[in-house]
Order: sequence, then structure tokens, then C-alpha cells
Amino acid sequence: MKKLLLIIVTAAMFYSCSDDDNNFSAIEQLVGEWALQSKTVNNMPRPIENKNLYFSEDNNFRDFKGNYELVTDDTTSGAFQIDTQYANLIFTSNTETTSTYRFFLNNISMVLTWTDDNGDENSDTWVKTVNYNYDE
Repeated sequence: MKKLLLIIVTAAMFYSCSDDDNNFSAIEQLVGEWALQSKTVNNMPRPIENKNLYFSEDNNFRDFKGNYELVTDDTTSGAFQIDTQYANLIFTSNTETTSTYRFFLNNISMVLTWTDDNGDENSDTWVKTVNYNYDE
């Protein structure tokens, strides 16, 4: 009887885990308030300006999309999407401008990298200042 119960529990665990579970955690970690901590161009440190980036979900964590607001001297807002296949974060502003960044994310920091029109390698490191918790 114990062996049968162990087999059933083990099978349930395997079937309940999927690739979507890992992707879900990426968007859940992204949602919140972020502050720019450092900036490099071609691995050389650059001065940073006061920038805050706010991510919010769109009522469906599992679609890998949401809304953002970038606050500097000006404010830019729009929608974002996570491309889970290539680890890209795609921003589409309300003015229909699209920007794509490779991103690395953990619970407290995020690094966005991209190559600009001049061929320079850019990297921005952001730290999470506020975590928004949403219940499904």
C-alpha cells in the first residue's frame, strides 16, 4: 500500500510540474519597482541618471506580458513582453517604439543588455526597490 501511494504521489509531482511553472516565476519576479544602479558601455562605467522602472502585470501572469512605466526627466510607458525562448525583454511604448533587450533576472537585480546603432555593447543593472505581490 505504501509503495502504491508513493508511486501516485511521485507521478502527480511529475505531471504537475511544467516549463510554464519556470516561466511564470520570471514574470512574477519582474513585477515591481526597479531603480537604475549602474550603466556600462563597452564594459566602461558610465554616469547614471535617476531612473525608475515600474512593471505591472496585465491580469494574466501566464501570458508573459504586462505594462511598464519608465520615469526619468520624462515618463515613457507602454507594454512589455518576455520572450522566454531567447531571454529577451521587449518593450513597446505607447508611441509604438519597440526596444528589445537581453535580460538576466534574479529576485533583487536585473541586467538589461543591448547593442546600440553604433555597435556599442550597453548594459544597465537595476535593483528591485519594491516588490508587488499578487495573488492568482
